Amino acid sequence: MGNIMKSSSFALTEAKYVAGDNIKYTVIENVKTASLKVRSRTENVAGVKLPKFEYFTEAESKNELTGLARGGQQVQGCKAAYVKAIEVLVELASLQTSFLTLDEAIKTTNRRVNALESVVNQEQAAENLSLQRGISMNAAHNMLSATQKDDDIIF
Repeated sequence: MGNIMKSSSFALTEAKYVAGDNIKYTVIENVKTASLKVRSRTENVAGVKLPKFEYFTEAESKNELTGLARGGQQVQGCKAAYVKAIEVLVELASLQTSFLTLDEAIKTTNRRVNALESVVNQEQAAENLSLQRGISMNAAHNMLSATQKDDDIIF
């Protein structure tokens, strides 16, 4: 990605050198709407909805004659370099948002598993206590809840 961004920046420098610094005003005047756009959709991966970005060209560019007087070839090369950079950036954004969404889903699942394990462990401890002492499960739960103290609270 670094090489693509470097080459697109260098292509802009070449276009400015050949066509002059006022090339941006010429380009802005000739461009009415964006020719390269980004669309968002969702994919379902293992029950997690992941955002997916994709680029598309809506209409053909009507400004092939931009810079015809001076530096037209460099302007078109600059355009191609920046289109390639946008393609890479859209792919990177798609991967990054998918990674963050999956990371959040994994954290949520881990919290649920930990909560379930603690409930199961309490049930097993109560069952063992009731079998050892010959008492009911309710009495074992009551005994365990009375003996468990919160060690984090200091008075």
